[in-house]
Amino acid sequence: MKFRWLPLARSDIEGLKEYYIEAASLKVAASQISKIGKAARLLQTQPYMGHFSANDTDGDVFEWHIPSTNYTIPYMIFENHIEILSVFDQRQKRPKLWN
Repeated sequence: MKFRWLPLARSDIEGLKEYYIEAASLKVAASQISKIGKAARLLQTQPYMGHFSANDTDGDVFEWHIPSTNYTIPYMIFENHIEILSVFDQRQKRPKLWN
């Protein structure tokens, strides 16, 4: 199963990269982005490893907390692909809805 990063998720990744480069280093930024990428690739083979999101009234959105990070990936499963809606930092205030 393939996955697709939606525009907000891409923006989130870019923001995280910029933050870590400024706050720490390029090496730290690359490490964090790598963890998120590996998590997304794992969803390709195990799309139901997340749980239904409380932020979704229709029951279409799953979310998965990436181990050893502060990040959650909200995503939707379709017949032939996964759409990653966002990359959410758990240290921030949760939105009411993911999409």
